[in-house]
Amino acid sequence: GHSAAVRSVVWSPDGKQVASGSIDDTLILWDAETWAQVRTLVGHSAVVWSVAWSPDGKQVASGSEDNMIILWDAETGKRVRTLVGHSAAVRSVAWSPDGKQVASGSEDTTLIVWDAETGKRVRTLAGHRAAVWSVAWSPDGKQVASGSDDNTLIVWNAETGKRVRTLVGHSDAIWSVAWSPDGKQVASGSEDNTLIVWDAETGKRVRTLVGHRAAVYSVAWSPDGKQIASGSWDNILILWDAETGEQVSMLVGHRDPVWSVAWSPDGKQVASGSEDTTIILWDAETGEQVRTLAGHRAAVYSVAWSPDGGQVASGSKDNMILVYPKPYLQSPCTWARSNLTVDEWIRFRGWALYQPTCPDYPSQSIPGIVDSFNRNHQEYWLLTIQGRLFVVGVLLLLLAVVVLPFWGVFWLVRRFLRRRRARRLAAHRIAV
Repeated sequence: GHSAAVRSVVWSPDGKQVASGSIDDTLILWDAETWAQVRTLVGHSAVVWSVAWSPDGKQVASGSEDNMIILWDAETGKRVRTLVGHSAAVRSVAWSPDGKQVASGSEDTTLIVWDAETGKRVRTLAGHRAAVWSVAWSPDGKQVASGSDDNTLIVWNAETGKRVRTLVGHSDAIWSVAWSPDGKQVASGSEDNTLIVWDAETGKRVRTLVGHRAAVYSVAWSPDGKQIASGSWDNILILWDAETGEQVSMLVGHRDPVWSVAWSPDGKQVASGSEDTTIILWDAETGEQVRTLAGHRAAVYSVAWSPDGGQVASGSKDNMILVYPKPYLQSPCTWARSNLTVDEWIRFRGWALYQPTCPDYPSQSIPGIVDSFNRNHQEYWLLTIQGRLFVVGVLLLLLAVVVLPFWGVFWLVRRFLRRRRARRLAAHRIAV
């Protein structure tokens, strides 16, 4: 796999592969069914910051610290073309909805729109005064939005390259921009701790969403466009009503900054990746935690749902990509009742991540089950509550059997020696 932190993970449109971009200068394509490494794409000479699949799934675009964008053939892994034009790191790449063009945002303050077939520069969009962190195409492909370190959001005409409007309202850098599904609005998340929802046609500020206490690093619209999810360095996610701007839910559970948020395709759940090494799945309706997904040993920079909503992929500072299948994405009891046999249920209960209570489902009182479970799954059993209590009991027993008697003997010997010394001193004084 990768030999350094993974900054970006993205699913192919058909859900059969995942692409990951890393600080080790490479991309890797992974088979989503077997999770075997299909191929490693080598061509960049610096960090790969952004990865994007073409809408037809035939190509992958990557943007790098080496100032280049490379288009790769997803089937063969060969470099199709290298797009050279930026004079500083490329931080964001995005395909147009029709797959004919690629837009790139760079630290050189510009955006470039490229012809995906020829690799030629179609136009350079100049207007920002600082690095461009985020680029997004409108759903109809007619406009491009860019968020910059100069605190502004610019909407560009994708066909002419002209600046349609500059949206001014943030007081600090804009890290993330996202179009509403209907293309009528744009949301931006900023270092100034706020989100702003903008009218894409008029450029007017529709509303400012205030609630975070630190930078808003990630913003995502729900598939139906009714809600917006925001992840912040204050360790919190907030779900907002897109129409009223009111907080629907404040999702508290992470212990460190939230780097990435993503909606499930059906809009029922939100996934968040955090500096605390975990991914949390949230119920979008109730705001409750559905599941905490552990496994990474360092910050989780990127999370992504598969197109069918059956899996979640994550990329981390620990150099790994983890993929969590559907059973991990549901509440334990729901999954167990609908899918597991009794034997599978016992294995399920043994996993450290799962501590469900399903009173109407088979329990460990079934004859033979406990012995079989303890024999075959000691490594998991020791991580359960029962296992931990057993370990504590063993330690207390060792304390009682070994430590306490030893301390008792030591105390008796010490007392004997003190009395002996006292008698000798007394005898010496009498003699004197």
